[in-house]
Amino acid sequence: MPPAPGRLKRASLVVVVNLAAIGVLLGCAEFYVRRQGLQPYHREYPGQYHEPGSVAWARADSQLGWTIAPEYLAGQINPQGFRDAKDFETWPRHSGRTRVLVLGDSFVVGAHLAPEQTLPGLLQSRLGETHEVFAAAVPGWGIDQMYLAYERYKDVIAPNLVVLAFIDDDVKRVLEAYRVAERLQKPALTVDDGKLVRMQSASARRLSIDRWLGRSAFLSLMAREFYLATDAKAIVGQVFIAIAQDVKRRDGRFVVVRIRTRDDDDWPNRIRRYLGHWRASLTGTGAVFIDTGDDKSDGRPWTSDLYVEDGHLNAAGTERLAARILPRLRGD
Repeated sequence: MPPAPGRLKRASLVVVVNLAAIGVLLGCAEFYVRRQGLQPYHREYPGQYHEPGSVAWARADSQLGWTIAPEYLAGQINPQGFRDAKDFETWPRHSGRTRVLVLGDSFVVGAHLAPEQTLPGLLQSRLGETHEVFAAAVPGWGIDQMYLAYERYKDVIAPNLVVLAFIDDDVKRVLEAYRVAERLQKPALTVDDGKLVRMQSASARRLSIDRWLGRSAFLSLMAREFYLATDAKAIVGQVFIAIAQDVKRRDGRFVVVRIRTRDDDDWPNRIRRYLGHWRASLTGTGAVFIDTGDDKSDGRPWTSDLYVEDGHLNAAGTERLAARILPRLRGD
């Protein structure tokens, strides 16, 4: 029996009113984010590179995306493109010392610090002659690039201890195959059947959806949060598991450190960390997870005087970071 005309008319009116309300809400949300200066988010997939180029401090690397150009910190960059005095390829393998590999981004590089004030420099001085610390960190790297660096140098260095130090932005970076601001190309990974593989391209359907969402700042930013909670979470979690399993197989110890940043307490970052739940991905692997954003961990808050103007840790902040890591490297 077909619905009565009056009932059908009322149902249609409800649909129209609801659609209009949704449209108004989306319009208000779009107006708000635009007023906040936020621009539409465009995810960059392999093959979408627009203006291939570089920046003065970077040197292109086909496997890692980029490393540090030697002239960026004259006399401090090794042939592999890291801020380390040692040439990884020629350094003696059988020194009898415990080898520590530190993976990270600009917070580990510490370009505004003297070499001995950086995280690798502090770990080396505190651990002493019984250890050798190798720094494989580059500004702008995502956690995916840290994994690729581990894969490239794990047999060259043969580390006993591996430290991966990251900030929340390094999670976002795994979604990109191109850094628009710096015009830097990088590999992009995805998880296929529980394994990390290099993404070749995106489907035409996904590209079409992203282009449509990119017309709206609000909708595209919501899409970014969805990608962070799904794709990025899967990639980062698998990176942690893959390194942890390999280090364990080598009878070593893996330490993951999340570095607190000045915007740590902003509610979007807190929600992202809650959804990421990185500590859980290491459960049962034997790895150690340290979160410096947990103020209760050492009884002292991370205050703004631990950062320089651009948001990086200063010498005192890096000292605090090293102090959190050292007991784990010593087996305390």
